[in-house]
This record gives sequence, structure tokens and C-alpha cells, in this order.
Amino acid sequence: MEIKLLNLKLKNFKGIKDLEINFNCKNTNIYGANATGKTTIFDAFKWLFFDKDSNDRKDFNIKTLDQDNKPIHFLEHEVEATLIIDGVDTVFKKVFKEKWVKKRGQADQEFSRHETSYWIDEVPYKKNIYDERINSLISEKIFKLITDPVYFNNQMKWQERRELLIKISGADI
Repeated sequence: MEIKLLNLKLKNFKGIKDLEINFNCKNTNIYGANATGKTTIFDAFKWLFFDKDSNDRKDFNIKTLDQDNKPIHFLEHEVEATLIIDGVDTVFKKVFKEKWVKKRGQADQEFSRHETSYWIDEVPYKKNIYDERINSLISEKIFKLITDPVYFNNQMKWQERRELLIKISGADI
């Protein structure tokens, strides 16, 4: 199976209001000074596929913050990626938003909960079906190995590293 990343779109994801990165050229470099959004782009990429950030945390804040470091309410936080899978474009999208309700007799809405929706090729899916589709393409462990340069040394247990190296080398121990 051949998988290529064609583009990545972020909308209201952490500090990035609106960004599209096209990967259709031979090399795409993402670089810049500290605190300019490089890690945020990787966080968005990993969140879209595995609900985690670049440090492998499930509990991290993706909301856009105001100048006082408080969440800006009523925004939809969205990440979308187009993958070319064996020559076929497939679009994965995830949207995280607040759910607000206005109770009878009250003038103001109040926050109820957060809601995440999942889309593949503009068709909504439940989380488990979305996750199954991603896992059918590539396991999270292999994904981390090929996209995160520090995963092998910093996040894998030494026993897993040893087993993987033996497997790759073809050694029969």
C-alpha cells in the first residue's frame, strides 16, 4: 500500500487561525523560530489520526486562546488532511466544538459539553468506524516510527526497540 500526504488544513487549531500546507512538491519544509507553530502543525496531524499531540498526550488543549490565555468560545476547531492511498484521494477531517444550550426561561446560553465529529470524504462517521479506517491503513506505532524522529529513542521501551531492530535486521537470535 502506498500512502502520500497531499495537504493539511488547520482552522482555529491552537494558535493557528487558518492554514493550508500543500505537500504536492518533492520536498516540503516546515521551519521557523521558536513559538511560530511548527509543533502545532504536528499536533494537529497527530490529533486528526490518533487523538494525541506530539508528546503522545490525549489530554491537551486544541482551543484557540485569546490574549489573556482564555479559550475563545463558539469556535469550531478543525483539521483536515488529504491522503493519496494507492492513487485515490481520501479526505480525513475532524471537528471539535463546544455545545451550548439555552434553557427555557434563561436569557443566556450555557456551556453543555464538547463534541467531536469525524468525516471521511465528506461523509460523517462514528469515532469507532473512523478509527478502524485509519488503523486499516497504518498502525499508530508504525505511524509514530516514520513521522516522529524522537519516538524510537524517547518513547519506545528498550525491549520494543530491541525487538524491532532484530526484526528489521533479519537476525535470528
